[in-house]
Amino acid sequence: MNFLIAIVAGVVGAVVSAVLTFFVTVGICQALQVSDRDGGIGYFGMFLGLIAGIAGMVLSIILTLRLRHETFAGILAQTPMALAGIGALVAVGMVAYYNSQDHPVVDGTPPVLDFELQAPLGTNLPDPKSVQVRLQAGKSGADGWWEEKQTEQVNGRPVLSGHMQLYLRTSDRLLVFQFPGQVDHLFKLRLPASPLGRKYQKWSDWQPADFVFTPDSRIGKEVPPESSYNIRYLVEGLER
Repeated sequence: MNFLIAIVAGVVGAVVSAVLTFFVTVGICQALQVSDRDGGIGYFGMFLGLIAGIAGMVLSIILTLRLRHETFAGILAQTPMALAGIGALVAVGMVAYYNSQDHPVVDGTPPVLDFELQAPLGTNLPDPKSVQVRLQAGKSGADGWWEEKQTEQVNGRPVLSGHMQLYLRTSDRLLVFQFPGQVDHLFKLRLPASPLGRKYQKWSDWQPADFVFTPDSRIGKEVPPESSYNIRYLVEGLER
């Protein structure tokens, strides 16, 4: 318990020390009319705040353990452990923040998603020129394109073939087909954030639409698999 309390105290002590030092430094410099060239006062305040934050963290941990009646040996042993725990929390926070942002899948040319659209039994495929395809990836979007000549068939049934570049590293990808009449078919791609392994270079199973939006209802509706359009896809890219 003392170890956890020491971690909390260290974090609070670091934040309070850094913030106070920054504002005190900036205030003193402004009072002395120090020239603030290219934001130098702010950088100087941040530098001193960083040093004060580290010192405040260590002192807060030691003081907290002492107030919790830890022995000298206990303080000596638990202080590095508390610092390591704070470092681990910071690392986890940085990883979580990084993963919450959109990043390129790879450097250079992004991989390409090949996809095929299949109509339900008894339904004709639309003219690809009348269907806009768009990928919603995280907070960004990108348009796809259809092949000029649509001659592909799967199991004797025609399909529409198209392509889409995967620019961003995110597992939150929606492939949207905008049909004539403002009918949108949405498919959640079952791909990891960086789908570069060889297993994703093979055709996926056929996947029905997750939601369909119509002009009558802008709330996505689920469609029975037997009456849904289906897609399958693969990723053109090298295993890394």
